[in-house]
Parts: sequence; structure tokens; C-alpha cells
Amino acid sequence: MLLRINLLLIIISLLVSSCSEKPVVVRDDFKEIFTDNGFNGAFVLYNHNKNQWVYYNSGQCKLRFPPASTFKILSALILLEENVVDGPDYEIKWDSTKYEIDEWNKNHTLKSAIENSVVWYFDKALKNVDSLTIANYLDSIDYGNHLIGKLNKPFWLYGDLKISPEEQIEFLRKFYNENLPFSAQNIKTVKNLILSEKTNEYSIYTKTGTCPKYKLGWYIGFIEKNNNVYYFATTINGKTSHKRFNFARLNITRRILSILGIL
Repeated sequence: MLLRINLLLIIISLLVSSCSEKPVVVRDDFKEIFTDNGFNGAFVLYNHNKNQWVYYNSGQCKLRFPPASTFKILSALILLEENVVDGPDYEIKWDSTKYEIDEWNKNHTLKSAIENSVVWYFDKALKNVDSLTIANYLDSIDYGNHLIGKLNKPFWLYGDLKISPEEQIEFLRKFYNENLPFSAQNIKTVKNLILSEKTNEYSIYTKTGTCPKYKLGWYIGFIEKNNNVYYFATTINGKTSHKRFNFARLNITRRILSILGIL
């Protein structure tokens, strides 16, 4: 009798364990897509309706890196919520500092600063939010490792803040489902700001990020299609000055999404 009870308990334990594990698909064949573009990297996708995760290079998908300009999604939410900016058209004057990226050398609005990943705009605007408030947001959201370090430079690029591709997707899921400490209106505003493509079949919301220190490029976002949402995060490793760097992360991602039947 005791043996039967023990066996039953083992079976129940195994069933509970298997149910708690997330459905995972590993696609090692995606390596060719990265190498065809001249880069190494990683890819992770979450299919909402299937509750399914798809990985290429799953080890790197769990490693944390500076979020770089992907942090502008959260930055914009904080700036709106703290009333530092009052909407997409809020303009900050350029201080005449010359930057390598010509598009940065002019006045910018919140909308244009997100579109062109203008670091100085967010650096200047976030100086109007005290570090404790920013830290509290990171804690309440459970964003990456929660650390900002010194604020003398953009902490999302040069500070201690780091986040993994998996964690990027968890943040995007909270963002999409409005499960964040921001008003629904502010979340809607930022969502509209990162809309990069809209067709009769789907809508794509994306943000890029580049971290020269780690020779890393981000491309994250989500796709609305057929009453489903697909969240993705791509990282590529290589010289950020490479002429194909910006093109490669987008091309790699779109090829994978096409193979998966999403695009």
C-alpha cells in the first residue's frame, strides 16, 4: 500500500513539474541565417496564443547586456508619467553639440527622438527625474538587474543596467498588456510611437539598440496578427561600425519570422 502511495506521489510530482515548464522549441537551423548576414547572435520569440517559446542560441538569450536604445520604450513611459514631457510633440532644443549621426544635430521631439534613437534627448530629459524614482520604476517593473549606477552618462548605455533577451520579452508582454505602473494613455502613446509597420494583415512595433562596448545590437518588438501577439528579441554580435550592422539585425529577424510563418 505504501509503495503504491509513493508511486502515485511521484507520478503527480512529475505531472506538476511538466505542466509548470514552458513549451519550448529550439531552432538550431537559424544559425545559417546569422552567418549568412556575417554575424553571430541569438533569437527568442514568445507566441502568446500557443504559450510557446522559440529559441536560437538559448544560452545567450539568458545573458544580460546593456539595453542601449531599447530602453527608450521605458524612458518614454517614465518621462510621460512624471510629466517631464507632455506628449509626442514635446520638443527639446539641440545645444549645438556636434554628433557623428547627422540626424541628431537638430531640435527633436519625443516622437523624432524615438524614431532616430537620439541619445542626447533622453539623457537631457531624464535628468529631470531623480535617480530614486527611476530605481523605483525598475524595481516595480522587475526590469533586468534593476541597476542604474552613476547618472553622469546615459546609464542604459554606460551604466550598470543590463537585461537579457528573455527579460526584454517579459517587459514587452507587460507593456502590451498594460501591466505596468503607467497610465493606459501613456502606454498607448508609446505603443503608437514604436509602430514601425502596419498592413492589412499585421502591425509591427519595434525598437533597435546598439551597444558598442559589447559589440552588440538589439532588435526587439512584437507583432499583432490574426488575434495573436508574437514577441521577439534579436541580438547580433560584431563591430557596430560595420556597414551591414543595422541592416543585418532587421534582415535576420524578418527572415526568421518569415520561416516561422509570422511574416
